[in-house]
Order: sequence, then C-alpha cells, then structure tokens
Amino acid sequence: ISPSFIEALDYASAYHIAPAGEIVSTWRRDGDEVVLSLSIPSGMDATVILPCKYAFTDGSRRAKTVGGEYKIIKI
Repeated sequence: ISPSFIEALDYASAYHIAPAGEIVSTWRRDGDEVVLSLSIPSGMDATVILPCKYAFTDGSRRAKTVGGEYKIIKI
C-alpha cells in the first residue's frame, strides 16, 4: 500500500477486492499529522510504503501491517 497525501485533499479512501476479501485504505489530516486507517482481510498482511517527506511516528517510511490505524508525520 503506497498512499499519496495530496496537499489539496484533507481525506481520501480507496479499496480493492482481493480473493481473500476487501482491502480498504483511508487517510485523513489531523492537524500536522495524517491518520492512515487500513482494513486487511484476516490471514493477509500488507507493506505500507510512505511517500518522501512522510514517516511513521517511529521515523520509518516502510512498515508491514495486518491493518489498524497509524499516525503519519511530515518530515
């Protein structure tokens, strides 16, 4: 999953129907942060690769996930 945090948008959502079920990626701005929410079918995982100038709160730009909510910061 490789989201694009377009400056002109405050929110975006997309989905894909995979053989194991629906994958949903949604992001919204929350002040200076971006909140990324992912829904991944049970038994699957995903790798999130963030665009340049953005990172997870631990400083990484790539993370393996099974879904959940993540805070993204601008670097």
